[in-house]
Amino acid sequence: MKDLRWTRDLSVAGQVETHLRRCDEDFDPPLSTRVNLSDYAEKLSTHASRFEAWLDNDLAGLVAAYCNAEEGTAVFVTNVSVLPALRGRGIAERLLTSAIHTIGQGERGTLLLEASRGAGAALALYDKLGFRVTEERGDIVRLARTLNGGMK
Repeated sequence: MKDLRWTRDLSVAGQVETHLRRCDEDFDPPLSTRVNLSDYAEKLSTHASRFEAWLDNDLAGLVAAYCNAEEGTAVFVTNVSVLPALRGRGIAERLLTSAIHTIGQGERGTLLLEASRGAGAALALYDKLGFRVTEERGDIVRLARTLNGGMK
């Protein structure tokens, strides 16, 4: 989308919280039933690498990953979200691809994430980007992708 602006680590906790609240019901189960959104937004803005898509002053898409592990160990993607009105436009794919490429430049370990088994579109995207299911726990699947200096 030509109207979107792509950035890294510019969002602050309040912007992340607003974005998460707008996407809350699209998580299965809703994100707010699992975490305090205000605390989670603060944690993301303080400790996570954030790959962001902006539409005007709204955080439209967010991929957040904890990259503070030692090189060669796993990096955990804790959030992938796009505002409901902007889904299906390749925003999540572009953000995840950017994260894989950027994180893969310095880390040569594994990128991990978890998703609901019922998140068909998300699971299809993760498969397309090279993530493979490594564990299944009830309705949650854990996926992994090897980092090898960026995208192949």
